[in-house]
This record gives sequence, structure tokens and C-alpha cells, in this order.
Amino acid sequence: MKHENPEIRARRGARLMDGKRPGWHRRIILDRLFMDSCYQCILGQIYGRYDRGLARVLGGENNGLDDMAVNEIRYGFISLNSEMFDRVHDYRILTATWKAEILKRRERETMNLTPHTVADTIREIQAEREWDDAKLLELLLQVIVEKLDQAPEDKAFDSEAICRTLIDTLDEMDS
Repeated sequence: MKHENPEIRARRGARLMDGKRPGWHRRIILDRLFMDSCYQCILGQIYGRYDRGLARVLGGENNGLDDMAVNEIRYGFISLNSEMFDRVHDYRILTATWKAEILKRRERETMNLTPHTVADTIREIQAEREWDDAKLLELLLQVIVEKLDQAPEDKAFDSEAICRTLIDTLDEMDS
């Protein structure tokens, strides 16, 4: 592990977070992500503080072979380097890689516009309004196009945003 680069460690950490805290990537404020901060790192933003998050995420990972410090490095939560210049450089790469992993997950969600939450909301609206499929499809396409136009290039919207917009649009139509 000593020679593993920060990108490999951060990707491993992102996969760990996928298993430990599904949807974790939606809770991160990218502009405030700094892996060298106990409050603005991945664990700090999700759990309030780095040490609290570390206990929740890696508490069960220590099996006698690896201690906590080794796992912190292994999963890209802290820098491997002890020299100040190398550590700063390492944290910059860790931060950039974590951001890329988050954006990749958000983009995947954006491209998958058929999650159950959206489908359930659409079925409820259709039943409630007694609309035919064509009317509902027209509204759905309008909302998706509107959301795509509003989404910044580096950020994705999630299925909950689509549902909220659908409901808001219907409320506006009723008034």
C-alpha cells in the first residue's frame, strides 16, 4: 500500500462509502470538500466530524491485521505522506479524486431517470388526476427538460428533484 497513489485509495474509499452509506455522494458540497479538513472532508460533511465518521465507517474494518491508521490511508481518507509538501500535494489529489468519484455517481443517477421514486410519483399523479399517458408524458418531458436546463454542468440533479418539480408544477397548474 505504501506506493499506492491517492487516486487508487480515494476510489477504494468511494466504493467503501457506497456500501456503508448508500447515497453518501448526494450529501457532499463539492465547493467545500477539502480532504485535509476534519469538518469539510467526506466523513466530516456526512457525520459532522472526521473522527465520528471514521468510527462509523471503519469501526468494523479493523480485524487485527490492519489498524485504524492503515485503513484511513488505505481508503483515501488521509494522506500517506509525512513531508509537508508531499502531504499538501497528496491531499489535493485526494480531494480532486473524491470530487471526480462523486460527480461520476451523480451523473450515473442523472442518466438513470427511471428510479422507483419517480415512477411511483408519476403513477400517483396519473391516478389522482385521471390523466391519460400522453398528458402525463408531456408534463414529465417538460419537467425533465427544465431540470436539465437548470443543472450546472458540474452538478447533477437527483430523482427527488424531479419528483418535487413535478409536484410543484401540478400545484401551479391547480392555482
